[in-house]
Amino acid sequence: MELGWCGVCYTAKKGQSNGHRKMPRPADPVFNPFEEADMAMKRPDAGATPQAGPALLDEVFSTFYPTLFVHMTETVWEDGKKRIPSTLLLFVENGRWKAFLHDRDGKRGAWVTADSWEEVLQASERAIEASSTEWRKDTR
Repeated sequence: MELGWCGVCYTAKKGQSNGHRKMPRPADPVFNPFEEADMAMKRPDAGATPQAGPALLDEVFSTFYPTLFVHMTETVWEDGKKRIPSTLLLFVENGRWKAFLHDRDGKRGAWVTADSWEEVLQASERAIEASSTEWRKDTR
C-alpha cells in the first residue's frame, strides 16, 4: 500500500530511473477486462467434465424468449467443450429501445431496435434464430 508521494518512485514510474536500490522496474501489467471473472473462479480439475446446462435458471424469461435465454446462459457446447455465454445490452436512445447482442464465443455482435422493451427482446430472439441477421465481427 502506498502511503504518500515519493520522488524516486515517481521518476521510476516515468522511466527516468530504476527507483529504489537500483532494482529493475517491473513490467506494467496488461489490462484484461475478464481478469476479475477469471480470478473469482476456481480452476477445475483436469479430469473433471464440464457441467451441461444453463448457468442460470429463470423459468419466466426462458418461457418467453427460449433461444435468447439459451444463448445468454449456456456455458457448454453440445460436444462438451466450454462456451462463453453471450451478453445483451439494453438502453433507450431517441425514444427507441435498442439492444446489442454480443456473441462473445463467436466474436460478433448484432444491433436491434424497437418501440418497446418487449419488442426489442422479441427482435433479439428473432435475430438469433434468423440466418439473415447482420452480425458484425468483433474488432476488439
